[in-house]
Amino acid sequence: MEQERLNNIETIKDAQDYINAYNLYNARAEDQELIFKRLKKCEQLATEHKDISLIIKTRNYLVNYYIHQNELEMALSLSLQNKQMAEKENKIDELIAMYPGLIELYNNLGDYVGTLNIINEYEAKIQGTDNYLQLSVINTYKAGLAGLLKEFEKCHEHYLKSLEYAFLVPEKINLPIYIYNNIGYQLLEYDKQIARDALENGYQLMQKNIDQIPEYTKAGLECNLARTYLKFNLPEESFMHITNAISRYEKMKNHYEIHLAKIILCEVYLEKKQYEQALELLMQVEQEKAVGINKIILKSCYENMVRVYECMHNYEAALAYHKKLHQLTESIFNEDSNTKIRNLQIVHEVNMIKNERDRAAAMANLKHDFLANMSHEIRTPINSVLGISYLLQQDMLTDKQRDYVDRLQRSGQNLLGLINDILDISKIEAGKMELVPVLFNLKQWMQDIYQQLNYKAEEKGISFILMIDPKADTSLSGDMNRLTQVFINLLGNALKFTQEGHVTFGVQVVHQTQQYTDVTFTVSDSGIGMNQDQLDTIFERYVQASAAIQHKFGGTGLGLSISRKIIDLMGGHIEVNSSPGSGTTFSIQLKLRTGAEAASSEDSIIDTAFLKNKKILVADDSEENRSVMIDILHTFHPEIITDEAENGIEVLEKAKHTIYDYILMDLDMPGKNGLETLPELKQLTTTTNTKVIAHTASLLMLSADEFIEIGFDDLLQKPFPPRELLFKLYQLR
Repeated sequence: MEQERLNNIETIKDAQDYINAYNLYNARAEDQELIFKRLKKCEQLATEHKDISLIIKTRNYLVNYYIHQNELEMALSLSLQNKQMAEKENKIDELIAMYPGLIELYNNLGDYVGTLNIINEYEAKIQGTDNYLQLSVINTYKAGLAGLLKEFEKCHEHYLKSLEYAFLVPEKINLPIYIYNNIGYQLLEYDKQIARDALENGYQLMQKNIDQIPEYTKAGLECNLARTYLKFNLPEESFMHITNAISRYEKMKNHYEIHLAKIILCEVYLEKKQYEQALELLMQVEQEKAVGINKIILKSCYENMVRVYECMHNYEAALAYHKKLHQLTESIFNEDSNTKIRNLQIVHEVNMIKNERDRAAAMANLKHDFLANMSHEIRTPINSVLGISYLLQQDMLTDKQRDYVDRLQRSGQNLLGLINDILDISKIEAGKMELVPVLFNLKQWMQDIYQQLNYKAEEKGISFILMIDPKADTSLSGDMNRLTQVFINLLGNALKFTQEGHVTFGVQVVHQTQQYTDVTFTVSDSGIGMNQDQLDTIFERYVQASAAIQHKFGGTGLGLSISRKIIDLMGGHIEVNSSPGSGTTFSIQLKLRTGAEAASSEDSIIDTAFLKNKKILVADDSEENRSVMIDILHTFHPEIITDEAENGIEVLEKAKHTIYDYILMDLDMPGKNGLETLPELKQLTTTTNTKVIAHTASLLMLSADEFIEIGFDDLLQKPFPPRELLFKLYQLR
């Protein structure tokens, strides 16, 4: 029943069990098409469930499948992708597990420089550890490579070193037997006595632990013992071991190894002058040609056929097989030559792809660093501009002064919008944009946007019409902030490009159930409109309707591209209809979750009495930012007690002697930044009930939830509206 369940992989648990029980050697004896389907099913389930470890393990076995099928290009491409994923996700154990497959792959490709590089990388991963198992395996691979390069003394040295480590891992008794077997196989032509001693040591160890040793290890060792005893003219000993090996291989149904062992048995019969038995056996092997047999084995079969017939003085038959041997040898030579050329091409092509990926990753990192620096350097002064203009708006001003301050505030917000657009594009490209659903009232949300933009219509003397379906007075769940971003952009464009007439913002509830609500939003205007060519490119980045429009109305051409990406992320659809001089209409269809209750809003009236006598420490390396933030806090409540610090060291020192209710901590302070300060801050007895809110002007690659997991209580991205700070203080009270 257990095996049947593993064969029918339907759940992630089935996939995990199958991969954990997977045996490379046994898999080679099974239906290869079925093995491939199972592995692909496991990969699919692992991907759907975002089980990174399982994805990497499964793909590692897929690589070995491709190697066994001689699909080396697929194997190399997948292995490098898999390795990149393991490195990116810091999956060290999975990365170490894939090195053997990579080494085998580069060996099969004949790229011994690549093999050496992988071995060195493998060794570097475990350097300085007491992982004797891995140290033994690494030295085995070094020995194997030296043997391929005919450096037999070095090969022997590495095998001896490998054995030293293997005996330090007593629970892996199979490992020293495996190494003894490799020595016997690889050094037989170099020094048959070394090979014999190693194989006999391995055999004695196997006999002492016979029940713990896998069948394929036993069979392989006896097969190599048979080959070695033939070199010493000991056919009886050779016969005993090779017949044992064949019996074991037949139980495992490993046809390749069975054929190989039968060739050795044939050589034993030749040594014993039992020509009829040898001929009968060779005939059996040759008959396998019809169902597929390795050409190297078939070549050995023909070589022995020639020997047998010559020994039987049947020279006509010997000549016939000699011709077959010549043709097959020529075919193998041509195939090997073509394979070597193709393998060189594969290595070259894959290396080119890898280099391109590395260059792309380097450019992406460079772009990220640039955006992070730009974000910090521009957001920091904007934070002061918006903060000071907010403080001025709280004072008694003349109408002219208030107009100036309002313009200053709007200009700062426009500049902030430009920066946010650029950063949003970067997040979208990196796949880092995430939706944060909240409950909100659809009707109230639309009215808030209307109030926010109505002044622009009043300034231009055009009508701004709000059309709300009566059924829209309902609670929905969605990313309200991203939706606001979309419609601020669409309505802002409509108001910008309409000189007379009207702009309409409407919604219709198309269908509603207890789970979902289908809504259609429209933004229409009587503005300048667009022709078909302009409509074809309107959602592309950095594209505007024309250079003249860009010159007259400004803008970056990013807003609509970002808006479509956001709607796509929400599973919705956006379309546009327009003609020159007749205005433009955007239509957006969305399916949002139906909410159970009205959402809390940052715009709700908050009683700030909770802040009376609250102690708040403002930590920021910018004196100007500290001053502005402290002044803003005092507008919330005049009896707030504020303190300030310019780096993490000062924060810790002040927090030791004062119990603060809130600490507003910048992440980018020199000396000791916010992230470095937090762990020590949390260990202080004086901060047990202190709420720590992070704030930063830098480009963030982590979400607010991830910062909360680190240990912060919340996060503010500078510059932030004062009401957002107040709302977070209120939430954490």
